[in-house]
Amino acid sequence: MDSENRKFARRDIDLAVQIEMADGSIVHGAVADVSQGGARLKINPDGLPEQFMLKLSDKLNRWSRIAWRSAEEIGVEFLTVPNAQAEDQTKPFVHIKCPRTGKDIWTGIRLTTANDLSRLSGVRRFAQCQYCKVVHGWVPSEASLHAFGG
Repeated sequence: MDSENRKFARRDIDLAVQIEMADGSIVHGAVADVSQGGARLKINPDGLPEQFMLKLSDKLNRWSRIAWRSAEEIGVEFLTVPNAQAEDQTKPFVHIKCPRTGKDIWTGIRLTTANDLSRLSGVRRFAQCQYCKVVHGWVPSEASLHAFGG
């Protein structure tokens, strides 16, 4: 770690990015700096969930968790698998099958009821697979619900 107690070196960058919300809506922002473990985004943090898919390019997406917020920026940590929030333990997980391994992977979305899955728009979403480490695209018709720990 360096003098800022960082695990990874940061690189200054000015890159337009998108944050994909669970409902398929998109929020636009910019990356100010990036490291192997996270990034600093120039974006209004109001209304952003704690976890989301950060779309760095058409081919590079990273599941992210907000580590800190200010009035005009957020710091995010890149995650390999989305973390379950303690207050959401009773909500079902939305899963898809990894096309490479056939194993269930969590999409990062939790719903209040099973009917909410059918209410999601048909927009293509993305989930990073903890097994093959690839980001897989999916639509709600390819998903299923699992209880906590499922």
